[in-house]
Amino acid sequence: MPSPRKIIAKLIMLTGIVLGLGALTAWAHFMWPVVAADTDVFPRHAMSGLMLILFGGFGLLGLVAWPFKWIADRIDPQPHGQQEQP
Repeated sequence: MPSPRKIIAKLIMLTGIVLGLGALTAWAHFMWPVVAADTDVFPRHAMSGLMLILFGGFGLLGLVAWPFKWIADRIDPQPHGQQEQP
């Protein structure tokens, strides 16, 4: 049975991932009208808007989830030289 520290650390890490996915979804939702309103005939502008949504969303996911991962590592640190066991 996993220790309570490990359970709390995993819950905190999963909370960060869920909040990051929510931020990614909100980013895509609010940026889509910018891409949809582009009526230019050149598809490269539409593609740059889609790339902004894609990379900006995943960047935002990382920025939101990173502090939660850091806190989870402080609660239950992994011993040096050992790999995590499933």
